[in-house]
Amino acid sequence: MKPMMATFGHPTRPRTISYRSIDPSWSQWGWSVSLTRTTTQQFSSLQEADASGFVLQGSGKAEVTTPPGYDPGARMRVHVSGAGTADTQVLTVN
Repeated sequence: MKPMMATFGHPTRPRTISYRSIDPSWSQWGWSVSLTRTTTQQFSSLQEADASGFVLQGSGKAEVTTPPGYDPGARMRVHVSGAGTADTQVLTVN
């Protein structure tokens, strides 16, 4: 059995990431989220994030930087919804 501190010193990455924060910008497990919003304090969350996709909940304009796994130039379907509207776009990973 490994000593407990050796385990904490080298954590394994979960298969999917879920994280919630009240901060407008945050990073967790290689994912970074930056939100521009009119409300100064409001929760945002990243749910079930992995190489096949993710759900980001929050308000305002968001920029998401992913860990390696999304190939530059790949086309990804992005669905945005809220306040009675919904829109799906195909964006290019850069």
